[in-house]
Amino acid sequence: MKKLILSALACIALVISSCNQNSPAPAPATPATAPTPTPTSTMTVTEALLVGDWIFDKVEQYSSGNLVSVITTSTKTMLGTTTTYTAYAGTHMVLKSSLYSNAAGTTPYFNADYYGIPAFSAYWYILPSTYGDRFIGPPFQPFSAGVADPIIITLNATTLIYQSWIPGQIVSGNKIYCHK
Repeated sequence: MKKLILSALACIALVISSCNQNSPAPAPATPATAPTPTPTSTMTVTEALLVGDWIFDKVEQYSSGNLVSVITTSTKTMLGTTTTYTAYAGTHMVLKSSLYSNAAGTTPYFNADYYGIPAFSAYWYILPSTYGDRFIGPPFQPFSAGVADPIIITLNATTLIYQSWIPGQIVSGNKIYCHK
């Protein structure tokens, strides 16, 4: 009996010593509700051209086809009278390529910093339409076109012009001019 117990203990010791103590622990099972990964997006040509620091130049304000006023970073012209107006001096928007974290849906929203009255961080995005790409960005003057979906008229490496009316229709609203 003594030999049987010693043999059993020897077998147990042999089994324990042959186990690899350095092997990693098994990975935990994947939970049933795994977190949704952060979406990624490839930018369109229009979106890529918009990335950068856009400096406000002027806003033209129209009503029923008539130019009502022009505001720059230093002047305001209204009804033929020009006065000093510096409220928009230094106003610019930095449009970024990183995805905005609070956006949901299929349209990619991108981060942006707006400097002016007021200064804040938010988002921007593009809505394609039959009339042209619509730039959805800052909701404050001077960058606001006066409607929710202003249309980009000119966009290249150094110039951005967008307006609140559809080309070919009666000119009413704002036309905004910016440069890089």
